[in-house]
Amino acid sequence: MALLRQVALPHLHDLVDRVRESVNLVVLAGTEARFIASVECDQVLRVGSREGRTLPAHLTSGGKAVLAALPPEEVAALYGGSDDVGLPRLRREPALVRKRGFAINDQRTETGLTALATAIRDASGAPVAAAAIAMPTARFHRDHVSGWVAALNRAVSRVEGELRSAA
Repeated sequence: MALLRQVALPHLHDLVDRVRESVNLVVLAGTEARFIASVECDQVLRVGSREGRTLPAHLTSGGKAVLAALPPEEVAALYGGSDDVGLPRLRREPALVRKRGFAINDQRTETGLTALATAIRDASGAPVAAAAIAMPTARFHRDHVSGWVAALNRAVSRVEGELRSAA
């Protein structure tokens, strides 16, 4: 995890400079999304650092991105004993994330917060983390999504390339 964080941080800083919103690096810890790095933007109204926090993975954009990149049977095994999360929803939502190419959290974890995320994969294609752009919902506009996702994908691609080189 230390290597992932070390490799990702410069690219997260570049992403923040590009999109002018806060960015998080998230890993899956069971059914929780663990925030292992945060880079805040310099805007007065911004999403603060989530570093060190955990939230339900099925609600966060980063958690959803990682879950969508896992085989469905692995997701079912993770949530099999959970009464809180319905398996039909856990089948539908990852399919939508895969179709769109990104995950979204539209105020599911906190009122006034919207986030977009994509999975970071290792050389074998397995998800190891996700990068997420987090912003106040007041600045979220659907017509900017394609630009945000393109910037996010460039950053993720660079992180993946460096992780492959380091392996």
